[in-house]
Parts: sequence; C-alpha cells; structure tokens
Amino acid sequence: IENDKLQLITKAVFISENVSNLEPIMFPYEKNKLRKMYVEVFGGVGQSYIKNETNQNVVNATIGGVVGLSFPVKRFNISAGLGLQGTKFDQLNILERTKIYGLGSEILENSYEFSSIYSLTIPLSATYTIGRHSMNLGITSNINFMTQLKHRQTLDGDFKSYNVGFSDVSFFNRFGLLPSLGYSFHINEKTQIGIRMNIQLLQQIQSKRFSGSPLNFPIDGQIYLKRTLDF
Repeated sequence: IENDKLQLITKAVFISENVSNLEPIMFPYEKNKLRKMYVEVFGGVGQSYIKNETNQNVVNATIGGVVGLSFPVKRFNISAGLGLQGTKFDQLNILERTKIYGLGSEILENSYEFSSIYSLTIPLSATYTIGRHSMNLGITSNINFMTQLKHRQTLDGDFKSYNVGFSDVSFFNRFGLLPSLGYSFHINEKTQIGIRMNIQLLQQIQSKRFSGSPLNFPIDGQIYLKRTLDF
C-alpha cells in the first residue's frame, strides 16, 4: 500500500511539472487583442471631377496601396494607415486660344490634357466583425502632390509643340476628405477581400479654366484585398 501511495504521488508531481511547462493556450478572441500590421491594395472607378455635355459617362480610375496598424477597442477593430494613390482621368482638359496680332492675326491654341493625379492617403476606420463578415465605417484624408499632363500647342491649326510631363497641383485642391462605408469577407484568418463606397466632400477642382463645371460630392467604388501581419 505504501508503495502504491508513493507511485501515485510521484505521478502527480510528474504531471504537475509537465503542465506547468506547457505554454498558455491562446484562444482566437485573445489573439485578436494583439496589435497587428496590415497591407492593402485597392482599385476602383468613380465619377469624373468635371461635368459637361460631352463627358456624361466618363469615370475616373483609381489604384493604390496602404500600410497601417489595427487594434481592438471593445467590440470594434480600429485601423489607421498611410498610403499612396493614383487617379487616372479621362477628358479633364483646359483649352485656351489667344489671338496674336502682327502683320495679320494668328490664333495660338494651348491644350492641356490632365491624365492623372497622385495623392498621399491617411485612412482611418472602425470595423465590426461577425464570423467571416465585417462592416466598416471610415474616413480618408488625401494630400494631392503631383499631376501628369500633356501639353499641345498649335498656331493657326498648325502643329507647334507637344510635351508630356509632371506638374504641381495648382489647378486642384491640395486636400480631400472622403467618408466611406464598406463590407469585407474573411477568406482566412489573415486575408480578407472587400468593397467600399467613398464620397469626396471637398471640391477637387480649384481652377475655372477647365472645360466644364466641377462636380460636387463625386462618388467612387473600390475593391480591396487586405492582409494582416502579426508583430
């Protein structure tokens, strides 16, 4: 009997030592409490910044990427990031004609076709998740810093010069502010694909020299792929 008691005590001590050496179990809910880094790529289409009779169906195309951090606050997940975005224009032009007088008169025509604008973005969002489905509400600040354009010059209809290059954003508002509403589906624990709608609150056209009139509160839609990284 004494030997049996000794064996039981020895087994109990051995089991206790093994249990104490085990790593604590991390449940999914507790794992989600950790801060995470994420990367995101997105693309979409939206309404043109300018409206006139000739470009009723014209849209802008957008592509970009974001790197950021996310962390939980009660039942929500808050994220903040920094990104780069390019927006491609269609039919965003300035056309100017000047009459030059000499021995006769000539018409000098300058045509500026803006093809794209580049922006830094600062997205903030709050996400609520149930199972594999998430709804998010966000706001993005953008800082426009560069445009790409084509400049064509003619004199009395005869070709004079043609240039393609980059310029500052003096014809545009330097800042933008876009509230957004979105939905995403979690493919797995770290990857999700989603859609969102944005509305631009700040008028992006600064100059009256563009052909047409500025569109107030243009809307765009985006598809995005987001990958979470633990750190």
